[in-house]
Amino acid sequence: MPAPWTMPVPLSPYIVPVRSIANSVHEGRHSALRWLVFFVGIMAKKDHTPTKSYYTDDDREVWIERFHGGKCVDPASPEGVELALAYNACTQATGHPTRDTNHPDIREAAMARALGIIIPHLDRTIYAAKGLRLRDCTIRMDDGPKYLTPP
Repeated sequence: MPAPWTMPVPLSPYIVPVRSIANSVHEGRHSALRWLVFFVGIMAKKDHTPTKSYYTDDDREVWIERFHGGKCVDPASPEGVELALAYNACTQATGHPTRDTNHPDIREAAMARALGIIIPHLDRTIYAAKGLRLRDCTIRMDDGPKYLTPP
């Protein structure tokens, strides 16, 4: 008699690698968003209220205020509140399930709202200070980054 966990149909030999890659991408998105929120100056307390990110004087640390034109998001602003929720959601969702918990929302719409705050903030601060736009500095399918095109 087969063990109770034995699958009744044969699985593709690629199912485990594909699932592993998908899980890595999913977790990586959470880590990347959490870093971006921290980069623009927001962290969250355990009660999900926003606070300013803290840094040391270590020259190896990178945050927005180290760039020309860099300015942190105000923790007291509605944007700061939304980013604090995203920060905690990404922190708490990494490594274990969040269903039926008091964790902040980590679904696609919540992540998109956070990026909808971060990207314009980066454009208004460090990219504008250099006369650039974030969109023009990222790889696009049509013609690539404009700032790398020779005159």
